[in-house]
Amino acid sequence: IKSLANGEERPVDVGEVNGHIFVNNSGLGLYPSIVRLREKEQRRGVSKWPAAVWAWAKAMKGYRLLHLEVDTDGKRMPRSTPIVFIGNNEYVMEGLKMGTRSTLDAGRLCLYMPRIKGRGELLWLSTRALLGLAKEDKIFEMMLATEFTIASRHTHLNVTLDGEVRDLPTPLKYASRPKSLRVLVPRKAR
Repeated sequence: IKSLANGEERPVDVGEVNGHIFVNNSGLGLYPSIVRLREKEQRRGVSKWPAAVWAWAKAMKGYRLLHLEVDTDGKRMPRSTPIVFIGNNEYVMEGLKMGTRSTLDAGRLCLYMPRIKGRGELLWLSTRALLGLAKEDKIFEMMLATEFTIASRHTHLNVTLDGEVRDLPTPLKYASRPKSLRVLVPRKAR
């Protein structure tokens, strides 16, 4: 309430994919599957965290690698990965600060893909990430860009936008929309 009354306006970035806006992040692969399975369990009356654990286990059992082509700055890069994470600005991907960002207005998207192929490696990554032990330089491939395109042999892919799953046509065209959302933040002490 104090910020509403005395806060100052600050412009922050948003991300966009095929005309759909996201404030925090977007994801492909395993994560949209987990979200859909978790929501299904929650509709059956299971609380969020037990539903999430069950959904993760079920999704892990049936996961498949995504075979994609990432195009950024005119370079086309074929990739195979179980998960693609696109952050609105750069996310910390290791330690206890995992999932945080140092800035909300750098005008960039950050694409992360784990360099893993098998289910065992994926299980190991998941466990390490939950414990804050994942090291971004060894496990994750990271790309920073203002825009990029993700192509797939599939005509549609399930995509999360801030945790909501959408079925979007491919190719997926991602872009940063710098300082296009105005937010109220607490006024800094002087």
